[in-house]
Order: sequence, then C-alpha cells, then structure tokens
Amino acid sequence: MRKKIAIIAFISALVLTGCGNVTQAAQVPEATTAVTTTAEPTTEAATAAEEYKLIGKKAEGSDVLVADLENKTDKEIVSFTVKAETEEEYPENMLEEKDSFAKDEKRTLYYVPKKVSDITYGESDKIATLQYSVKIEFADKTEAVLHNFPFDDIDKLAEIHLEDGIAFIKYTSKSTKEKVDTKKSEEMAAVLPESTEAIHELDPDANNNIDASYVEEPTYAPAQQQAPAAQTPDTGCGSGFATNPDTGCGSGFATNPDTGCGSGFATNPDTGCGSGFATNPDAGCGSGFATNPDAGCGSGFATNPDAGCGSGFATNPDAGCGSGFVTNN
Repeated sequence: MRKKIAIIAFISALVLTGCGNVTQAAQVPEATTAVTTTAEPTTEAATAAEEYKLIGKKAEGSDVLVADLENKTDKEIVSFTVKAETEEEYPENMLEEKDSFAKDEKRTLYYVPKKVSDITYGESDKIATLQYSVKIEFADKTEAVLHNFPFDDIDKLAEIHLEDGIAFIKYTSKSTKEKVDTKKSEEMAAVLPESTEAIHELDPDANNNIDASYVEEPTYAPAQQQAPAAQTPDTGCGSGFATNPDTGCGSGFATNPDTGCGSGFATNPDTGCGSGFATNPDAGCGSGFATNPDAGCGSGFATNPDAGCGSGFATNPDAGCGSGFVTNN
C-alpha cells in the first residue's frame, strides 16, 4: 500500500516537475493584415459635358427652358420655333440663316418664354402648367408640330423622329426613369381638332418678371498682321547710302548718278549695271549684290567702285569689266 502511494507520489512529482518546465508560448499579438483598398479607376473619363451648337441664344435663369436634341428625322430642319399655348402665333425662326439642323446632328435648345404663369381652361378651377408646342419646318417645305413639349421631363437627350408625316420624340423621363415615346399621343393630336377653350393666366404679372438673361458669346477679333518692315535705300547700294548716296556708289553719285555707275544710269539704271538691275540689283552685278555690293563686283566695290571692277569703272563702266558692259552684261 505504501509502495503504491509512493509510486503515485513519485509519478505526481514527475508530472508537476514536467509542467513546471513547460514554457508558455509568448502571446504574440495577432498580426493584422492591413487591407489597402485601391480605388478602381473609373472607366468614364471625367470630362466636361459635350457642347453642341445652339438653337436660340444661350441664356441662364430659373425660367429658361433647355433641352438637348438630336435630329433623327432623316431630313434637314431649316426652321425651329417654340410657342406657349397662350400665344396665337409662332415666333420667328430660332435657327440662324443658312445654319440648318442637319440629319443626326445634336444641338442644345435654349428657350426664354414670354409666358410663365400657371393657367386654367374655360371655367375650370383646375390649375395646369403652361404647355409649349414646337413647330419644325424641313428643307422640302413640309412642316410638323411637337405638342406639349416636355422641357422639364427630358433627361439628357431627346431624339426627334418623323414617320408618316408625324413628328414625335423619344427620351428618358427624369421623373420615372423610363423610356418615353410620344408617337401615339402625337398621332391623336393630329386627328383631334384644336381646343377652342379660353385659357386664363392665374398670374399675368409673372410674365413681366421672367428670370432669364442672355449669355454673351465670346467674339474673336481677327489677328492683326504686322506691316512688313520698310526697306531702306541702303539695300543694294551699300551701307550709309540712305544718308550719304556717295557711300557705296562712288564719289559724286549724290549730285550726278552717272558718276560711278556709268553713263546713262541716271535715266536708266540698267545702263551700265546690266539688264534687269532696275528691278533686281543682283542682275548684271552678281548674286548677292542687292544686300552686299562687294558681292559679285569684287571686294571694296562698296566704297570704291574702281576696286574689283577695274580702274576707271567709276567714269567708264566698260573699263575694267570689259568692252560692251554698258550695253550688254
């Protein structure tokens, strides 16, 4: 019994001793993997909104009506006008002369209304928002009307279509985000007689305080061309000729042009210097003479015509340059 107890005690001691020698693993804090979120590059380039040619004049203000349109009628539109239902006649064409709305072209319509008041029809108390109609004329002289044009409901772009003489538009609605096609309503408008009900404006004074102002388009002045630099008489006759004609052409030239350039030079510059000299100094005297008299006639000619062309050239061009120089170079 004692032996068993001793064995048990011995085993217990060994177990305790072994446990005492076990080193606990250091509690290392769990490494947190930092996840770096990199923003995905957007595929859509952040560019300014595309600008189209205009229908009407660019304006800004809370009452200005704006819509981007695309001509999908397969026809050229030459006239575009907008009319409020309180107006009797369509106003003038909003397209500039010879600036037609081409097929498949996109444009931005700016319309400044003359009427902005809410209305009622006939004796009704029901308030309605003022509606606008658009009349378009094509190059083939045919016309079409877009009724109840939804300025405030067009999201981004409206396409103008034409089928069987009926004009209509397709667009995405701002309010419902759904595709809208006005063909059926335009077909109904085409067969129904126009309403003769009187239209009453609830606040006619609103039309005297329309919030709109036209935006001045930048004008570009034509680039001014610099006048060519005036050529001085020194060109072709030597430095200083402008103030002293004797310089470069020979002593006495100022009072007698024949001196130094040959007999007859005073009345005919070609005489003595060669055919064509009058219009081109290089002719007859050598290439480069026009800018440097020494060129072609010899070094020093600019200050002393005898130098380079031969002694006596100043008084007799034939001398030194060869017999017949005066008449034939």
